[in-house]
Amino acid sequence: MRLAIALVLTFAGAAHAGPAEEERATALAQARKEGEDAERRGDHAACAAAYLRAFDIDSRQMGDDLLYNAGVCFEEDADVERALDAWRRLDRGFPRSRLRPRAMVRRANILARVARYEEAASALEEYAQLYGGEKDAREAMSEAALYRRALGQHRQAIDLTRRWLKTWKHTPVEEAQALLFVAAVQDDMGDRRAAIASLESAARLATRDRELSGWIRARLAALKSPPPRPAASPALPEHYDRRGMAGDPVVGAPLAE
Repeated sequence: MRLAIALVLTFAGAAHAGPAEEERATALAQARKEGEDAERRGDHAACAAAYLRAFDIDSRQMGDDLLYNAGVCFEEDADVERALDAWRRLDRGFPRSRLRPRAMVRRANILARVARYEEAASALEEYAQLYGGEKDAREAMSEAALYRRALGQHRQAIDLTRRWLKTWKHTPVEEAQALLFVAAVQDDMGDRRAAIASLESAARLATRDRELSGWIRARLAALKSPPPRPAASPALPEHYDRRGMAGDPVVGAPLAE
């Protein structure tokens, strides 16, 4: 968390300030130290509270650090909503912070862990769009596409995959894998013709990967020659009721005369 550097900077700024500023700097340093000590002993709730208290004392220079650390401590304390709130405050209040992308990724990860996949996908998409130069941006976009497919948001999953192909450099095999994913989503949608076209494009790209090429050929064969539909069951005799149970012909017969 780089707490030692932050404390040095706090005291250095106080050396040239008036009494009020010195008092503020001392209180800020004390709150930060309490947060650091609480984190070290595993008291994550106290850790988060200390960093938020430090933020309330003075957020002018290192407010983003304080909110980021508070969010991490809340996350460690399994307090999902308060962790998300701390990182959202960082996002709104410090849009140029070096910690903003890290907080965005942590927010997406924690949302996925609690099965809030739509929010997680949105956070990952935003991260990939804003910070496309980060080393994990392409993985974020790919993960978002997986969540969109799982949510049944098929067109969004396909759009994200095509954006992934346009945005980042990739090998022919990686493109084939992306098209294989697109084909699976198209098959989910019931668009067999589009799925076959995507797989045929993937097959032309995957010639150097025998395992992937074999998998694509198998999927193509399955789509081009789907198994026949099972024959319809013959109509049940009239004396079968809707539950498939036969009526008792004796009990149902008219009384003997």
